[in-house]
Amino acid sequence: MKILSLFLLFLVSLPVYALEKLDALEKLERIRVDKIVCGEIDPYILGDACLVYGSSKKKAFGLVFDIDQFSNSKFYSLEPGDFFEANFKNANKIKDPAVNAVINRYGKNLNTSLKTFWVSKAKTFFVSTAVGKVEKEFSLSCQATEQFDGSMMWSTVSVESKLLVRSFESYELVRPLLKYELSMSEDFTTLWDSFQARDPDYSLFNRRHYRPSKYRGHVKFNNLYSSKTFGEVDLILPIKALSAPSKFQGFAIMTHISDHWGGTVKLDCQLR
Repeated sequence: MKILSLFLLFLVSLPVYALEKLDALEKLERIRVDKIVCGEIDPYILGDACLVYGSSKKKAFGLVFDIDQFSNSKFYSLEPGDFFEANFKNANKIKDPAVNAVINRYGKNLNTSLKTFWVSKAKTFFVSTAVGKVEKEFSLSCQATEQFDGSMMWSTVSVESKLLVRSFESYELVRPLLKYELSMSEDFTTLWDSFQARDPDYSLFNRRHYRPSKYRGHVKFNNLYSSKTFGEVDLILPIKALSAPSKFQGFAIMTHISDHWGGTVKLDCQLR
């Protein structure tokens, strides 16, 4: 009878254990490091701190660390493009609007909605880390010449860049050239707007939590040269075309250009 009672108790406890284990797994997130900022973040609100921006396939994060804890943690050896798994039981959600405003200001170039957390125990926050290895390297060229948007604008767009294919389905544009000219006349005798930039120190990761309704099976490079353009230019590329040299169609989604114009420009792309 005693043995039977113990056995019944074991069966009853199984669902509880399973739920506890599932709950623990749900708290783990595999996150790619997108940006790290350390130093005096803000003299009045955050003071000295480290801000770590990262993204999973579902969310984007802004994490705040004490500098000393950060320096003595596993994170200190990681760089943008690397990955880590974290246990969010040792992180507290940030609700202070002033603190969130500072975090979002430093992460403005990421152009995304952030889940923000204080990390109070850096040593136990990390579960594992992994270096984001470069698996393939290509030269990317995308062009559109004198393309009409169907209503009022002709556009010429050019994107050229080194493209790194990294581990964990991650992609990076390195030293990209972005150039466009917009005109209301087909012969481009007068330009309505133009832009050109190629920064040797600039790189941009794909948006990991991109969940498109239209461009399924594509990656998105969000808001190229966001601090320099008057508007937004997103680059959309098909994932299947990024594994070997090929020719394919991409898209430049241009929004609020000079605060007035927007459209989708089809690009003829080549990977070499």
